[in-house]
Amino acid sequence: EPQGKIDTGAEYEAPRNEIEQKLVQIWEDVLDIDNIGINDDFFSLGGDSIKSIQVISRAKAKGYYFEVKDIFNNSNIKALSKCIKKNALTISQDEVVGEVELTPIQKWFFERNFEEKQHWNQSVMLFSKDGFEKEAFEKAFEAIIIHHDALRMVYKNENGEIHQINRGTSEKLYDLNVYEGLSEKEITEKCDEIQGSINLEEGPLVKLSLFKTHKGDHLLIAIHHLVIDGVSWRILFEDLSKAYEMAKDGEDIILQDKTTSFKEWAVEQKKYADSYNMRKQLEYWSYIDKFDVRKLPKDKEVAVARIKDLRSVGFNLTKEETEKLLKHVNKAYNTEIEDVLLTALGLTISKWTGEKNILVNLESHGREEIVKNVDITRTIGWFTSQYPIVLSSSNEELGMMIKNTKDSLRRIPNKGIGYGIIKYLSKDKMEFKLKPEICFNYLGQF
Repeated sequence: EPQGKIDTGAEYEAPRNEIEQKLVQIWEDVLDIDNIGINDDFFSLGGDSIKSIQVISRAKAKGYYFEVKDIFNNSNIKALSKCIKKNALTISQDEVVGEVELTPIQKWFFERNFEEKQHWNQSVMLFSKDGFEKEAFEKAFEAIIIHHDALRMVYKNENGEIHQINRGTSEKLYDLNVYEGLSEKEITEKCDEIQGSINLEEGPLVKLSLFKTHKGDHLLIAIHHLVIDGVSWRILFEDLSKAYEMAKDGEDIILQDKTTSFKEWAVEQKKYADSYNMRKQLEYWSYIDKFDVRKLPKDKEVAVARIKDLRSVGFNLTKEETEKLLKHVNKAYNTEIEDVLLTALGLTISKWTGEKNILVNLESHGREEIVKNVDITRTIGWFTSQYPIVLSSSNEELGMMIKNTKDSLRRIPNKGIGYGIIKYLSKDKMEFKLKPEICFNYLGQF
């Protein structure tokens, strides 16, 4: 057995053929672990549903095709290698333009009628001690926004109705500003100003700023949440890293083939909304909606919740604790990380409120395989699905509570994607009464 191998409880066996070798290499890259054997369990190594999407995406680049459910049903490489298909979907690589249906999460966003709709971004600040090459970076980002069509969206408000428009590649793709000699305080102020300057109607929804300092360069990438999510950032970072190196070396930028466009996904979701599968799910969501859950106790009610009034409470786990949580805890009851974290959340809230049933709004990546001949593993956009779950915290011992949480999560049809589809897209839109006050979102590892 190789030195430094993580103990998953499986006997080490080396890859026996090219497919298994390639899969081992992909798993090691995605999970950042060496010496993976073909009997090792993906989830015991710290894998989760987001990482499984990354594995599938990288396997496709090498000509191997399988689905998320294949990893869940065959969680070691020996079993998974038997599910590999060779025939790929033929997906158009043409530029996507025109009006795009709003998806459930986007309809939710506009329904909320936020005062500062334009300032609802996701952003990262990258740092390079050696500095960034501006021209190479510009070429890289131009290639990325031409390739990932949804990053060119704008949102037109016509008499109170929102229209999502995918602009062409001839229009302005992004804003880039370069600043030199600013203090840390001035950089922070400038970032706030840039974040608030996105115009949803006119675009672009991508803002870049390069801050050159004597210690190195800081690069702000701010993108409106309407066109990006956690999985999309992973795709963007992967493409940016490759495209920037190609541009620096003077090469033509070639990115991995496009997967199904956000535009097509939105159309297919709307069709799916009135399918037999969706009607079957109505029974489940109606049952959940009948739960009687009390509101959380508060010192005072607030009419309007504002970001400035929010408080953040954070804590860190040590490297050893993180390792145990991600790679060892799940072995006891064959769980995923969300099962364990949600059990802990339910216990904590129940202890505080004295209530048995705890209502939580659960967010997930929303890239479920609900439509045939659609592949969105490398599509950038806002795919998040959110749905209510009721966590039951009784006086049972901890092991039983973990099992109960796991079982209740497995009963949710299609990881909850149907809830938003029924609520916002089906012809017989259903009014749900449950309004969770707690939101849970496991973002995985970056």
